[in-house]
Amino acid sequence: MMFGEWIHRLSEPAPESLPSTDPLLRWLSWDDVDSEAATVGWVSRERAEGLPGVGRGVRLVSAVLAQMQPHEVRNLWDPDTPLVVLPTSPVLRDPDPAWHGYSTWMAAAVADMQWHGNCFADRVAAPDRLGYPTRLPLIAPQRVSWDRSTAPGRPPGWMVYVVAPPAGATGTSGRVEVDPDDMFHAAVDVPSGKRMGRGIIDSYQATLRLMVVVERATFVVMRDGKPAGMISTDVDMDSDELAGVKAALIAGVRRDGIGAMVRATFNQMSWNAQDLALVPAREFNLRLASDMVGVPPYLLGVPSESRVYSNNEGEWSNFLKVTIARYQLPLQDALTRCVPRGRDVRFNSDDLSRPDAAARWANWKIAREIDAMTIGEIRQEEQLGPLPGPASDGTKEDAA
Repeated sequence: MMFGEWIHRLSEPAPESLPSTDPLLRWLSWDDVDSEAATVGWVSRERAEGLPGVGRGVRLVSAVLAQMQPHEVRNLWDPDTPLVVLPTSPVLRDPDPAWHGYSTWMAAAVADMQWHGNCFADRVAAPDRLGYPTRLPLIAPQRVSWDRSTAPGRPPGWMVYVVAPPAGATGTSGRVEVDPDDMFHAAVDVPSGKRMGRGIIDSYQATLRLMVVVERATFVVMRDGKPAGMISTDVDMDSDELAGVKAALIAGVRRDGIGAMVRATFNQMSWNAQDLALVPAREFNLRLASDMVGVPPYLLGVPSESRVYSNNEGEWSNFLKVTIARYQLPLQDALTRCVPRGRDVRFNSDDLSRPDAAARWANWKIAREIDAMTIGEIRQEEQLGPLPGPASDGTKEDAA
């Protein structure tokens, strides 16, 4: 049984027994899948980042959101008032000046939300004269919990965020309690009645263990699989004798790692990944990662059917509306609480959802023909400067 057959049977009921005499079959039997998964233990974030497709998918989602600059708007929900874009607060331009800039901060925040379901930052690190934060230094989600306060003077049952000291820190005084209003917190997949979200590490722990088992078994296939090659000898042998030489040679390779025989040589040829089912095994893990992270399979390198522009555009649009919006909306709400009252924070995703140049200019042509937009408005949307003279249609809207 090769990997392709084993993967195909994952959705079927487990058989009562499978042969376990061959090392490869032993690794691929259902009983050993269960036992191997049990020996994997808890798959940490650091370990999961090394699994095929998982770390790449998380970084891709983080990079997309890091490209979406936030801006502040007023009267967003009033249909009778036009949307007014306001000057961006310093905390949105650079949430942590002591670090590496906005894009690095946002990518790290989104990665925390994906892995752990939560992103935390200290809102009171550097308040301005009105009490709004000017910095949002991130706090590792593993250090933060939601618990009842034990500080004197608090009302009974008062709930607070509890921040534990960093791992390996010395000279600290135990836990630190933070009021809800003083903590920046964005979360996804929050169960009803709970405060904390759930990320990949908690929600997909069983899947992560399965992926580790598949990676282990792939290594065993490489180690114990039968290499492709050619046995040559100058001794006359019939088919049964050649079969015996082959069996003895393979047994010697498996036992000692070498296969020397008298008057017979074995010329090993290159490994065939498809025959060893390494390609289906890797594709299986990548498809698991695609489902786990919410990234289209083709972005993780999964072979797929013939693709055309419309397919890519549709999948990318769905990716922005489903996966990216899943993290974008909680971050917008959390950042809105960090700016003056009456303002809302929204991410600008126009550059990510823009169609190609041919489609845009076809739309502009229609808009101009029906007098829906002026040439000046079209050029502004394309980030082009005004024309040096009158517009081509005789109007003076673009005159310098």
